[in-house]
Amino acid sequence: QLKEREKDLWKFGVRSNGGGFYAHSPDENIQFRLLGYAQAVGTLVNDDFVNSFGSGDVRVRRARVGWYFLLNKKYELFIEYDGVPTTGNLVEARLDITWMGGDLRMGAGKMVVPLSEEGWRSSRNYDTIERFIALNSAYGLPAEDTQIGVMFHGQILENNKLTWYVGAWNGN
Repeated sequence: QLKEREKDLWKFGVRSNGGGFYAHSPDENIQFRLLGYAQAVGTLVNDDFVNSFGSGDVRVRRARVGWYFLLNKKYELFIEYDGVPTTGNLVEARLDITWMGGDLRMGAGKMVVPLSEEGWRSSRNYDTIERFIALNSAYGLPAEDTQIGVMFHGQILENNKLTWYVGAWNGN
């Protein structure tokens, strides 16, 4: 009887490996996740070093909170904000619609432009807090790899072996 009752209740919990807090409707047609992370960088310099500008520094590189909503396993809304005081800004705010079981998608809003596999992946999925140095030099400011626009994307072969993107962005 308990299992019968539980199948009609909302599910709440925490996903492992940085998946955040979640809430799902009984039929999982409504899903919500609250995500967040912070990344700090510390520097320690020997005071005897002639060219040092102090003995050390600690700063917060990223302090992000994100909200993810999924409706009917077809409509996704994702909003992520970086709250670092000096560079705090809206990182992403996009709406995605999926067709054909997720093989075809359309997104609109402020989103990551897929210039590289590394740029597409969130920094929360890296072992270090920095991306490849060449990519960082291309994107000198926080969230500069995101643009406002619309994008169609999908996969051609199974297991995401071949993925395609067509989009129009603001170009800033």
